[in-house]
Amino acid sequence: MIKKKRLNMKKNRLLILLISLLCCLVFVFSACGGDGGENNEEPEPTVTLTYELNTTKTGYIVTGDSGQSTAIVIPAEHEGLPVVEIADSAFAYSKHNSDIISVTIPDTVTTIGKNAFYSRQSDLTTVNIGENSELKTIGNNAFSGCRALKSIWLPDSVTSIGDSAFNNCGSLNIITVASGNTVYSSEGNNLIEIETHTLIRGSNSSVIPSTVTTIAQAAFRRATLTTLTIPVSVTSIGNYIIQDSAVTSIIYEGTAEQWEAVEKTKYWNMGKTDIEVTCSEITEMYIYVGYNRLAVTLAENSAVDALIEILKQGDITYTSHANDFEIYGDIRHNLGTDNNAQMTSEPGDVLLYIGSNICIFFDNNSWSYTRIGKIEGYTASQLKSILAPSSIVQVTISLK
Repeated sequence: MIKKKRLNMKKNRLLILLISLLCCLVFVFSACGGDGGENNEEPEPTVTLTYELNTTKTGYIVTGDSGQSTAIVIPAEHEGLPVVEIADSAFAYSKHNSDIISVTIPDTVTTIGKNAFYSRQSDLTTVNIGENSELKTIGNNAFSGCRALKSIWLPDSVTSIGDSAFNNCGSLNIITVASGNTVYSSEGNNLIEIETHTLIRGSNSSVIPSTVTTIAQAAFRRATLTTLTIPVSVTSIGNYIIQDSAVTSIIYEGTAEQWEAVEKTKYWNMGKTDIEVTCSEITEMYIYVGYNRLAVTLAENSAVDALIEILKQGDITYTSHANDFEIYGDIRHNLGTDNNAQMTSEPGDVLLYIGSNICIFFDNNSWSYTRIGKIEGYTASQLKSILAPSSIVQVTISLK
């Protein structure tokens, strides 16, 4: 009996030893990641950028990435020389068809080649360009088809943006151009060429400013805004401006006649040929005296209609004379007397006298007039101070 007990004790010790050894092996194997468990993270693929010397051998051109990284960070220097350019089609989907979520472009890069990030579709959301960037040129279609790109910032050094550089960038919510840039601006959250007053690319929160005269081809293509408001300053519109977008209505801030006069290319509303355009009726004009701009709410009559038609052709500037209750002057256009009626003027009234004299009142007078409109929000003394600083003043009336 004693011998059998000792034998059982030896077996128990051996079993405990084996269990301890097995636990150690499991711990070591787990620590090395050998179990393939869900806590393991896949290592980020190595970025393997490829380069070539530029023709002057003063800097390197990035030609692509042979790796699989989702975050491309281009260095400012390679083999002792600055990285100065991103080659044509370097990161286009056709050449690099794995996802690229973000790209960081160093300050040393002066040129982004044509099609550089073409058709990144739904992956590229972020392009980082530094405030001290020396970027000058963005080539044709450089970011065309980057539908997920949410914002773009351009430094004041950019002087050339190629055709369709941001075509189909329908997720753009913010467009910012450095305030010191003399070629481009981002007024109203748009990309605008200053000299030609051309809106190159709009965003999903665009407000088109009254400085814009041309809306370029595909400016709002794939945008998610539903209403596009176009100011009366716009005189020409390019092809495909709202194709594949969410725009369901256009508000034009001029009359139907003015809208008809806007030069529109054949396919301006491609894909939305039945879109409704709502035109505004003109209900205000403006009187300029010195540095003062006074809004006039217009009356409804044939004389006002005639005046609006004349002002559509351009502003009217004339000489006005002051007396104790008004300033008056001949605008050299006869608007007719069919709407004349006996009335007593009040401060702010704009009335027509004998068909061609505009009278702007800061006090009362009774006579036969045609009502043109009313200036609101000023006292009699304020109007007299603005309208009659001297006995003779130059007055301009305008629709803008």
